[in-house]
Amino acid sequence: MSHDLRRSVVRGVFWSGVQQASDRGLRMLVFVILAALVEPAVIGVVALAMVFVDGLGLLLNQGLTAALVQRENLTQSHKSSAFVANLCMAFVLMAALYLAAGPISAWFGNPDLQGLLRWLSLGLMFTALAAVQEASLRRELRFRVLAVRTLASRCVGAAVGVVLALRGHGAWSLVFMYLVNQGVGVAVLWLASSWRPSLRFSWTSYKDLLDFGLRILGGETMAVVRNRGGDLLVGSILGETALGFFSLAKTLVGGVFSLIDGAIAPVAWAMMSRLQHSPQKFAQAIEESAQLTATIVLPAGAGLLVTASPLIELLYRDRWLPTLPVIYSLVVCRTLSTFMGHNRTALTAVGEINTSLLLSGVATILTVAGIAAGSLWGLIGVAVGLVIATGVQTPIDLFWSFKLLPVMASSFLFRLVPPTLLTLAMFLSLLVLRPLLGDGWLGLTLLVLSGVLIYSLGSLVAAPKLVERIHVNLLAGMRGNRRGI
Repeated sequence: MSHDLRRSVVRGVFWSGVQQASDRGLRMLVFVILAALVEPAVIGVVALAMVFVDGLGLLLNQGLTAALVQRENLTQSHKSSAFVANLCMAFVLMAALYLAAGPISAWFGNPDLQGLLRWLSLGLMFTALAAVQEASLRRELRFRVLAVRTLASRCVGAAVGVVLALRGHGAWSLVFMYLVNQGVGVAVLWLASSWRPSLRFSWTSYKDLLDFGLRILGGETMAVVRNRGGDLLVGSILGETALGFFSLAKTLVGGVFSLIDGAIAPVAWAMMSRLQHSPQKFAQAIEESAQLTATIVLPAGAGLLVTASPLIELLYRDRWLPTLPVIYSLVVCRTLSTFMGHNRTALTAVGEINTSLLLSGVATILTVAGIAAGSLWGLIGVAVGLVIATGVQTPIDLFWSFKLLPVMASSFLFRLVPPTLLTLAMFLSLLVLRPLLGDGWLGLTLLVLSGVLIYSLGSLVAAPKLVERIHVNLLAGMRGNRRGI
């Protein structure tokens, strides 16, 4: 890849990392605080309401955001048409959710759901107002602006949520935290961007985007069904308290992993879309981003496996211990799915959208089936079902990725050997050290620091070139240009 593009990508990775760190980090921190202030059932009922909001939010976007990023020749007509389409769809879906809130509440036997759903539906309008602005910034690799947006919106929303929870407002603290977060995010995007819609709609431009967007929408639908479908099943079969436990596990594990794959994935998508006609450079980009991901994802997952139990006990005593089996299973699943998602992004970038969609469909079916079957045995059964589903899906994904992408399986897997061996050494060392370091916050802190030290020193000794490459990339990211806000 060219020097200028490499610099843009590195800056994008850095600022995308800042965005994800502020987003997931603050979300995880606030969730940890709120979990100490409200009951698991309260978190569960809001999570149940968000199943419907997220599902409608997916229909609202219609895959247009990805289409705006991917399209080579993008015009003002494309942007304005997408904006008008999103705005109209938002009004329709808000009205639909408002009317359906009563029947949904009656179906689940929880009268609180009706009011929660109607207020949360306002978030659909914020989504419509933000979509095109965000797509434009991602297309230009201006992730610094997106990082500022995320930090500002999360901080303000978190402050509102915690204050309301301290005042005893329960589920409403989560609802208004979400709405304030969305509203502030929209305000920052519009202040930072000079683009404004013309409010003119062109069927031709809209169809240009929709042809690609609907294919992307299929994959995004599968992801939402996998993510929120599990919430729906757990809430329906095991109840809102179990869903509260399930949601905490997802937030903690998702927060850690999304700091990594969420930082790299948007930049990888933009980069791979540009390099799709250069097989050699494309293959190199896949291998390098996979190795970078593994270098951080693997030790983070191993560390979470060791520290999850003492962390939950210190934060909540026995109150949230039922989350532990789900946390362990999700660590394994997210570690593997990070690489699978990376490869599906590459497949989409080279035009293998149908294959990527098919793989997402298989993953969705397996995940939902695993949760549904496992729920018959409670949360532990759900945890086992998730691991089995991911174990079946992984070799299927790898087979088609190596078959269709311009990358050798041996070369790709060889890149993952150093971080895998270093992670194994760190994991075994932490298992030995854990009983020796004692209990309490001091023991947990020493355990975390030991893991960081062991992995870092091991990397310097066993993989110095990899460490040097990461160091250079981080420096390049921090020295990125000042364009944006």
